[in-house]
Amino acid sequence: MRKIFTLLILLLLLPVTALAVDTAPQTLYVGSTTIGTGYWTSSDGGKVWTSQADKPEGHNYIYYDGQGTLKLHNVTIQGGSNTVSAPYGSGIYALCSQDQPVALTIELIGTNTITGNYGIYVDAQQGETVGTDASLLIRNSGDGGSLEVSGSDHGIFVKSGTGKASLTINDASVVAKTTQTNSGYAGVCVQSGSDATCSPQLSLAVNGGSLTASGTESSDGILFYVGSLHATGATTSLTVSVNAIVDAKNGGISAKQISNPINTDISATSSNGGIVFDGTEGTVYGNVTLDESLTINQGETLTVPEGSSLNSNGKLTNNGTIIVKEGGKLEGEPGDNVVYAPTITTHPKNVEVKENETATFTVEATGSDLSYQWQQKTTDSESDWTDISEAKAATYTTVATTTDMSGYQYRCVVSNSAGSVTSDAATLTVNAATVSVTGVSLDKITLELFTGNTATLTATVHPDNATNKDVTWSSDNADVATVDNGTVTAVGAGEATITVQTQDGNYTASCTVTVTKPEEPKPPIDQPSYYNIYVEDVCDGVEVTTSKNVVREGGSISLYVEKDTANYTFDNFQVYYKRSYYGPWEVLEEGVQPGEYPINNIWTHIYIKAEGAEEKEDPTGIESIEGVKVYTKDGSLYVQTPQREQVIIVSMSGAVVKNEEQIGLKQYHGLQPGIYIVRVGDKAYKLRLN
Repeated sequence: MRKIFTLLILLLLLPVTALAVDTAPQTLYVGSTTIGTGYWTSSDGGKVWTSQADKPEGHNYIYYDGQGTLKLHNVTIQGGSNTVSAPYGSGIYALCSQDQPVALTIELIGTNTITGNYGIYVDAQQGETVGTDASLLIRNSGDGGSLEVSGSDHGIFVKSGTGKASLTINDASVVAKTTQTNSGYAGVCVQSGSDATCSPQLSLAVNGGSLTASGTESSDGILFYVGSLHATGATTSLTVSVNAIVDAKNGGISAKQISNPINTDISATSSNGGIVFDGTEGTVYGNVTLDESLTINQGETLTVPEGSSLNSNGKLTNNGTIIVKEGGKLEGEPGDNVVYAPTITTHPKNVEVKENETATFTVEATGSDLSYQWQQKTTDSESDWTDISEAKAATYTTVATTTDMSGYQYRCVVSNSAGSVTSDAATLTVNAATVSVTGVSLDKITLELFTGNTATLTATVHPDNATNKDVTWSSDNADVATVDNGTVTAVGAGEATITVQTQDGNYTASCTVTVTKPEEPKPPIDQPSYYNIYVEDVCDGVEVTTSKNVVREGGSISLYVEKDTANYTFDNFQVYYKRSYYGPWEVLEEGVQPGEYPINNIWTHIYIKAEGAEEKEDPTGIESIEGVKVYTKDGSLYVQTPQREQVIIVSMSGAVVKNEEQIGLKQYHGLQPGIYIVRVGDKAYKLRLN
C-alpha cells in the first residue's frame, strides 16, 4: 500500500515536460547503438543492442517508447572507446534537437548497471546543435529498481544549452561514481552550457530512495557547474523529500562558475525531507524516518538542526557522531556518541545584596558535555559583554565589594560541539552596608567669642563610614550662646556648654564657650602715610631700578637707569613719571650722576616709564604686541606688561615652568636653554632662550 501511495506522489512530482514528445531526444544511444521505439536486447554485455519485434521472454532487455522514456530491465550497458560507441563513449547518450529542450526519463526494474567514459549523458549542446533545457528523470517502476552508473569522466552528466539543467530521482536507489582522478569531474555533474546567457538554474532533486554519488581524491561526488561567464544570475539547488538519502561522502558537493565557487541551496521540498552528506558532514532536512539502512562511519557527523527530526526506525548504525541542535529532534535507537545541543531550563535571576556580601548567579541547562562561560557587562552597551576568566561553571559567585557594582549584569553562554545558547541577563543590585555608630567628637573643646560673633563647630561621627551620621545640637545657656547645626552665635557675656549628640542618643561630645564683651575702641593715632613706587613700562635695552619701592610722605627716591648701548641707540630716550595714577606724564630729568634720576617731595604714589631706545639688531627675537614685550637677554627671559596680567611659561615638552601674575617688567632667570611658549593674557609668544 505504501509503494502505491509513494508512486502516486512521484507521478504528481514528475515534470510535465518529461512526457511531452517535443522534449524527447532527437537521438538516443544505448551502448554503441542508436535506438528507436520498441524492445531491445544485447548479446555482447551491453555494447551492441538489437531491436526485437516482441517483448522478450527473459528479464534482460530495454524498452523505449519513442517519447523520451527508456525502461531498463535488469540490464548491463557498456559505453567507452573499446567499440564504435555513443558520442563521448557514453553508456546512454541523449541529444536534443536544434533550439529545443531535451528530456530523458529512465525507468528502473530490477538491478541495472551502466559504464562508459560517461555513464549517462543528457546533452542539450553538442557542436552546432544547441538546445535549451536538459533534464534527466530516474524513477522506480513501482516494483523496485536500482541503478549503478560509473564513468571514467562523469558518472551521470546533464548539460543544458542556453537554459536549465536538472536531475530528478524518484523512489529509486542510484549509485553514480567517477574514476577520474582530476578535478572538474564528478559522480553526478549538472552543468549549464557555454551558451547560457539567461541565468540558468541547475538542480538536483531526490524524492524517496537514495543517491550515492562518489568522486576520488580530486574529483567531486556531486558537481554543479555554470559553464558561461555571462550567466551571472545562475542558481544551484539540491532538494530532498520522502525520506531520501543523498550520500556524497566520497568527494563532497561543489558548485562552480567557470573558476569561481557559488552557493548551493540545500533544502527539503516538504516537511518529510531527507538526509544529505556533503563529505563527512551530514545534515537532516525536514522530518525524516529512515526507509533504508544508514551507517555513520567513524569520523563522520550527522547533524539534526533546529526544526528537523530524525527517526532511526531501527535502520541506523552510528559509528560516528550525531549532533542534535537546539530545536532538533532524535527518535529511535541512535546508538552511542549523540551530542544534544544545550537547552537552558533555568535562567539566572536578579540578585540584591549589601556591600561586601556575596552574590551568586546560577544557570541550569540540559545537553551533552556542556561547558559554561559567564560574561559581565558594566555599561548599557551590548558590545560591552566580556568573558569572566574564572567563571566557567554553572554557578558564578562574586563579592559585591562596592555599591559602584550596582547595575552590573551577568549572563552565561552554555555550549558544546552541537552549538551554544546564551542565557538571559541578570542584574546585580548592591545596597550600602549598615555600619553602626561607635562615637562622636567635636573639633574644639573650648571656644572664646566676643558678644555678637559667630563660630563653627564641626562634629565627626565614628567610624567614618557609619551608615547614619545625623546628630542634634543644643546649648545649656541660650542667654550666652546659641547653636544651629554647628554654627555658634555669641549672645551675651558668660559661659555656655554646646553639646552634640548622635541620633540614637548613645554618644555625646561638648564644647565650653566663653563670651566676653569687646573693649571700647581707643581714639586713632595719626600715622604717617607711605606711597608705592611703580615702574610701569620700560622699553627694551633698558633696566630701571629704584632706591626704594615704598617712601614716606614728603620723602625722595632715585631711579637708576642702565642702558644696553651695545645693542640699542638712545637718541630719543626719555624717562617719564607721574604723580598718582590719573596724573599727567612728565619728563624726568637726569641728575648730577649719570644714569641717576631723582624724584623729591613725594605725596602720592609714583608711576614711572622709560621709552625711546632703538634696537641696533634683533639677535634675541623680541616680541612686542599692544604694549606687551617678551624678550631674552643674557640667558634670562623678560616679560613686560602695562597692566596686571597672568603669565604662563611652557617648555616645548609641554611642562609649565612658570604660572603667576605680574605688572611692569620682570626677569625670569634659571631657565634651561631652549624654545619656550610664553602666554600673556590671551596672547602667546614663541622664543628661543640661548
